[in-house]
Amino acid sequence: MGTFKNICPEELLVLATISSIIIADDLDPDDLEVLGQLFSTVGDSLSLIAAQREYLEAQNNNDNNNE
Repeated sequence: MGTFKNICPEELLVLATISSIIIADDLDPDDLEVLGQLFSTVGDSLSLIAAQREYLEAQNNNDNNNE
């Protein structure tokens, strides 16, 4: 999936900002805090998954080169 490979960083920032404004419109501060923490946790989890996949891919490439 290369969906985000064609979006420049500035466009991604604008998308995130507009999305945040739309989501925040109908939520009270307590709900916003919970939702913000949820998104942070999801983001951390996605980063961890990506890092582990890269590590395993590099290990696999090293194993293939050593054969």
